[in-house]
Amino acid sequence: MNGSDHYVCFFLILKQKNTAIICEGRESSIDCPGGEMIHVLEANYGRLRRDTCKSRWIKNLDCKSAASYQIVKQACEGKTRCTLLASNDNFGDPCVRIPKYLEVKFSCYDQGKYALCKSEGTLNNENGGKEHSKYNN
Repeated sequence: MNGSDHYVCFFLILKQKNTAIICEGRESSIDCPGGEMIHVLEANYGRLRRDTCKSRWIKNLDCKSAASYQIVKQACEGKTRCTLLASNDNFGDPCVRIPKYLEVKFSCYDQGKYALCKSEGTLNNENGGKEHSKYNN
């Protein structure tokens, strides 16, 4: 590529990170206010902490369903609201006889607000301003 070629990419302008916890067997919704969209950052169905969805039957604190992120992303990404059921039927059973929960970390974004970047390493935001980017291509 020569010096006049530009890369075009989009960066979502994300708001604060939110966390939703849904105990096994329960259903709950995650949503973003004012028509903003959900961007899934992380998800795990299993158990990583003793103090979440407490139970006296907790023996394993390294319980993760490898499919969690993809399942939640497919159900929620780009929507303003989605409903999730924390169950073995939906996510598999990563640790038999251990009470589990679904933990989803997500941010909200406004579909109309984004930043563009060029190969020179600058970001052009929606207001015409420029910010430096570490993505120099």
